[in-house]
Amino acid sequence: MIEWLEEITGLALAAINEGNIAALLSLFFITGLTEIGIPFPYIVDTVLFVSSYHARAITPQFGLVILVIFLGRQFGASAIYWLTRVLGNALIGWIHRRFPRMYMRYARVTYRIHRKAVPGIIITRLMQLLTLASVAAGAIKVPYAHFVLGVTVAALVFDGALIGFGMLAGHGLQRYDLVPSILVVIAGFIVIIGLGYGSWQLIQRRRNDQNL
Repeated sequence: MIEWLEEITGLALAAINEGNIAALLSLFFITGLTEIGIPFPYIVDTVLFVSSYHARAITPQFGLVILVIFLGRQFGASAIYWLTRVLGNALIGWIHRRFPRMYMRYARVTYRIHRKAVPGIIITRLMQLLTLASVAAGAIKVPYAHFVLGVTVAALVFDGALIGFGMLAGHGLQRYDLVPSILVVIAGFIVIIGLGYGSWQLIQRRRNDQNL
């Protein structure tokens, strides 16, 4: 766990302080693969938080990190969108046969996006159902411009909140002359995110149980 946190810290600081091309490319592909559905738990979120905590302002280097993550989100989300749009029912049928529980969730997401495309994509992505949002949008052929807009707004809200939280934490601790280890700060951030996500999942399960 400690080695993993140190690697994330190194990746973030290399990207923000040095403009390291390898670090920036790693961020791009990790973000894109996360959108596709390959799990890299907390990496992108933690990089944004660490970068904002360390920078405490939108510097050109930090702006480059934000841009790379944004482009990675668009790249991965668009790949799934177009794959689903091209394959259509064949891919949805495969999900239905192999992953019935995922298909039930997909059906709810599709209904939400079908009613109101852009708000539906935004809400679904903010619930961290990134891949399902892309699959549903592609399956029902949401106009690509609307899809990109939904991904963009969701990124602005979610990533903006992480950046703001990181900057506030950095300025707040500095104000009170508290300089904890960055690993301690990251660990605290992951615990808070984990508790928030767990609480959200519990609320959603209770709602689903009540609707049965």
